[in-house]
Amino acid sequence: MKKGRAINPAFLRRRFPVRKSGISFTNYGDYAMRPSIIFATAEYVKRLREECLRENKPLHRHTRFRRQELAPDEINPDVLAMGGHIARRCSEQKRVRIPAMKVSEWGHLLRALEIERVCH
Repeated sequence: MKKGRAINPAFLRRRFPVRKSGISFTNYGDYAMRPSIIFATAEYVKRLREECLRENKPLHRHTRFRRQELAPDEINPDVLAMGGHIARRCSEQKRVRIPAMKVSEWGHLLRALEIERVCH
């Protein structure tokens, strides 16, 4: 087994120079990163709601699509087997690698995990 090499901070400073942006200061040399996340504040959301109500405009809300539950026989057998594998690994408290998949396959996997949890 190879031993890990210690990382030289001077190497990191050369490789990743300190960058200053308008929002945050990031320093890779000292491993200090300050996130710069911009999000809507509660006051802004309230003001938009009041403006919409004042001008009789409809509020734009995200709607959740209600879909029927998948029956166990509708789930792809490969994805169902992967769900069993993931459930076993999690019960053993071991790591699991989940490969990239389509959204439909992801829905099948979540349903398979749900079924596996109920049945076992």
